[in-house]
Amino acid sequence: MEKNGEIVVTVRAKNTQELREKLLAILGETETATNGEEDFPDDIKQLYPDHSRHKHSAAMLTVLHEKHKGEQNAVDSITLADEMMDRFPKLFKGKTQGKVSFGNIFSGTFLERRGLLHIGYKKYDDSEDEYRIYWK
Repeated sequence: MEKNGEIVVTVRAKNTQELREKLLAILGETETATNGEEDFPDDIKQLYPDHSRHKHSAAMLTVLHEKHKGEQNAVDSITLADEMMDRFPKLFKGKTQGKVSFGNIFSGTFLERRGLLHIGYKKYDDSEDEYRIYWK
C-alpha cells in the first residue's frame, strides 16, 4: 500500500529465515542472486575443481588468467583486489579492498603450491621492504 509517497509492507514471519525468504519473494529476487554466487569461466572450473569451495582463490585465479599472464604483466595485491572486486561484485559485496588484498596472501600461497600461479617480490622505491606480485 502506498501512503504519502512511501510503500508500506507488513510481513509476518516466525523467524528471520522465513522473513528473509518472504522479503526476497516480495522483491522478486532469488537467494542465488544475493548470496555471492558467481559463475566462473569453464577453463577455471577445469583448471581448479575446488572453485565452488574456495571462491576467493577461484576469483583470484580468474583475474590473473584473464589479465596477468606472464611475469611482465604481474600485478600487486591491492590492484589485484580492485580487479577482483570489479570482476566479481556479488562475491566481494561488503568487503573492503584491504580485506580482499589480505585474503590474497593465503589464496595466493595455496594456489602457488598447486602450481596454478606465480608469486614474486618487488622492492618499494623508497625502502628495502618488498611486496608481493602475482601472475599466471
